[in-house]
Amino acid sequence: MNNKIIEYIANNKRIIITVLLTSILLLIRDVGGFDINQYLLFAFMSAIFVCLKRNETILYMAFTCGVITGVNGYILIIGIFSVLFKDRIYLRYNKLFIFLTLFVLMWECLNSYSYYPLTQFNQILLYFGYLLVFFYYLMMNKNKKENKQIILLYSIGLAVTLLIICIGVLQNPLDMVFEGEGEVRAAMGFGEDTGSTHFVANANNLAYFSIVLIALLVSLKKQVFSSNLIFLILLTIAILAGVLSRSRTWIILTSVLLLIEFISRRGTERIKFLSSSIALGFIAFYLFSDFIDSAIDGFMTRLELDNISTAGNRTVLMKEYFDYMSNHIEYMIGGTGAIYYKEITRCSNSCHNAFQQIYIAYGILGCMFFFITVIKSIMNHHSTSNILNYLPFIVALLFIQSIQLLNPFHLMVPLAITSLAYKINNTTNI
Repeated sequence: MNNKIIEYIANNKRIIITVLLTSILLLIRDVGGFDINQYLLFAFMSAIFVCLKRNETILYMAFTCGVITGVNGYILIIGIFSVLFKDRIYLRYNKLFIFLTLFVLMWECLNSYSYYPLTQFNQILLYFGYLLVFFYYLMMNKNKKENKQIILLYSIGLAVTLLIICIGVLQNPLDMVFEGEGEVRAAMGFGEDTGSTHFVANANNLAYFSIVLIALLVSLKKQVFSSNLIFLILLTIAILAGVLSRSRTWIILTSVLLLIEFISRRGTERIKFLSSSIALGFIAFYLFSDFIDSAIDGFMTRLELDNISTAGNRTVLMKEYFDYMSNHIEYMIGGTGAIYYKEITRCSNSCHNAFQQIYIAYGILGCMFFFITVIKSIMNHHSTSNILNYLPFIVALLFIQSIQLLNPFHLMVPLAITSLAYKINNTTNI
């Protein structure tokens, strides 16, 4: 085993044990079929947040963000308040993210009140937790020493999510996975209607998580994923998930990432990368020829669909939402709110463009607000950062233009975490 891995384990035993225990419980529940009540798991994870020390709580929070689609979403509220209570220094010098969260939350409540006079408190509370996490990471200090470890633990959590969902998907015949447009593609993973929460994601979410993980791995291999073993395990899981998603956007962005990785290398490293990729491709094709043949057929089917000219009907939806906003001037300035925008607009489907969703939810003022917030986060970059440090954030930002950002709430988390990539010190080890 790599000396760096041994040293990291020796110095972080408690957090590694808690992450392993949580991962095992999630695997037992979803893969093993053992029913674990979501509230028992919630209580278990809450107890961990209370018992861990400051830096351990910060890292467990990052891991929790990675597996949030498979656990009770309210755990983020416990997690973020545990972090803030123990990390008083961050709170002392960075109160802006609290203001941003409360400002957007009040904005949401005012917008929602116009549609639901008695706004569902549980949805507002859940949205509050996600907003806190979103602005906490987006406004994170560039000199915070845990930034690299946060990215590592989040990536591990995201890999656990992708692995469990992939196992669930592969329990179906390959022709259903790669050729069907029905239940397998609509709800990938485990989603039984029981007292437990199970990992489940649609194809777009699966592709989004996959491309974010690949971008983090490719961009930050030397700074964060220096262990070749961890790098290869996480990359394999991420690529498998992306292939299963059959996402056209995933194909494009993954190709671009590989090209950037190739270009960024010099001399013999470039030759090694190219030869290694070709060798791994041949090995994968030899060992998993049936799987790869089915995957290629599935991707070709997606590329030949009639709706490709409308980007999977996304352009039709965009026009539908823009027409609604043009005909309802009262929403153009402040928006409809993020929680009930679909019910208010009564459009045929959810908005599938992040920029447009912000505009619909919070109007022209909201677009300006989020734009200024992102610019402020980028200006807080570390002095040693280079173009590769910005790549994960750019990739996440590009991908959400084909899905959403604010609702479903969990889509805010990957974008916020990727902002840490340009806030790390490239000259120090993890």
